[in-house]
Amino acid sequence: MIFILAKQDTNFIFFKCILLLNYSKRIFYCKIAYQCNNIAIGHQFFKENLIMILKTIFLIYFAFITSVLAHSSHKKTLKAHEHGVGVLNIAQDGNSIVFEFEIPGNDVVGFEYKAENDDDKAKVQSALETLSEYKNLIKPSGSAGCVKESSSANIIYEGNHSEFISEYKFNCENVSDLKIIFINYFKNLKYSKKLNIKIAGSNKKSAYVIDKSKKILNVKGHF
Repeated sequence: MIFILAKQDTNFIFFKCILLLNYSKRIFYCKIAYQCNNIAIGHQFFKENLIMILKTIFLIYFAFITSVLAHSSHKKTLKAHEHGVGVLNIAQDGNSIVFEFEIPGNDVVGFEYKAENDDDKAKVQSALETLSEYKNLIKPSGSAGCVKESSSANIIYEGNHSEFISEYKFNCENVSDLKIIFINYFKNLKYSKKLNIKIAGSNKKSAYVIDKSKKILNVKGHF
């Protein structure tokens, strides 16, 4: 390793450190050249500083990796999507049922670029308000006694694409009695043509593709 510490006037002042590892004798050597004068540094001094350097490099590397992972964990990237096709994931956790929609921006507002003018911004805001109300997309049958615990709606951008994400969580008094889900999705999303549905219930897992003609989803036996 070579370190040049300073340059003063026309005289070069340099610090040169050469590390040689003799595997047979396990001896470290260090030579310092300072204006053509060689000064030997003790074995123990260099060994202690080498350990310190290695620890410093490790800590810097660890901090860098931690920073990268923390940054990536907060960034949600878009999955490849098809215009006209939305996704509905239904998952059960005990008596709780979570509905999550992933909808291409074009299906909701007619475009996917980030809204810049007032008209487009108004469309996005109106869409978020619509998606925040679960009844505009789905409605569990009353027999299961499902009560909404939370709901959310957001839009994410990546390049020239966007996607609306809405999530609704219900707590059901008799989750096993949930047999029908009313679909209002197409009524409020005129640009959407199909909906890919994945159900992960405690008793059964299924996948469906429905279109605008489907108004009721039979989920009997899943929960």
